[in-house]
Amino acid sequence: MTDPRLTSARESSGRPLDAGVSQAIIDSVVDITLAHGLREVTISSVVTAAKTTRPAFYRRFKSLDEMLLFVVNSRATSFNASDHGSLEEDLYAVQLVSVERLNDRFLRAVLPYLAYRGMSDGSCMPLLNREFIGPFRDTVRSALERAVDRGEISQLPNLSEVCNVLSGMLVPDALCSEGSRDLTERDARRSAQVAALAARLGPSDG
Repeated sequence: MTDPRLTSARESSGRPLDAGVSQAIIDSVVDITLAHGLREVTISSVVTAAKTTRPAFYRRFKSLDEMLLFVVNSRATSFNASDHGSLEEDLYAVQLVSVERLNDRFLRAVLPYLAYRGMSDGSCMPLLNREFIGPFRDTVRSALERAVDRGEISQLPNLSEVCNVLSGMLVPDALCSEGSRDLTERDARRSAQVAALAARLGPSDG
């Protein structure tokens, strides 16, 4: 795997990364998580299952958290900022990707841990923003800016409020330990409709 996120400073040795080893690490993380739970995922267990070494791991990832975020994103469709003709359709496209991600069993196992780490460990938050939260917010921002340009809304609403509506209508149903379920296109559509309505309200007074 030659994803640029696996390079940067870790290329200082001058040797190219072995794509087969990278894929073995990723596959091992997923297999261990789905078979035994995230608590069994350690650097030692991963390199053993992948038949590789700790130095090989650290050439690719700085930490376990960075590895988990990379694997999450490697398994999911990227957010697409294309113009779909209207605010609702743009947000619907965002939510279809969110539904796909949240239906992934690996992500469901990992996301609560990553959210906890983001709140409790300041060093993890830049990774969450770069790899997971940032692309989502950037795509929603682009959709809102296009809506202003089209004249659908008179001014940019509060980005965080719109994002909270979009995520808040999906995440509880996907991740609650009691009553969690697979999300559907209907969930994507309904959340996009509600978020579009919220955007038309404009920025809150707060």
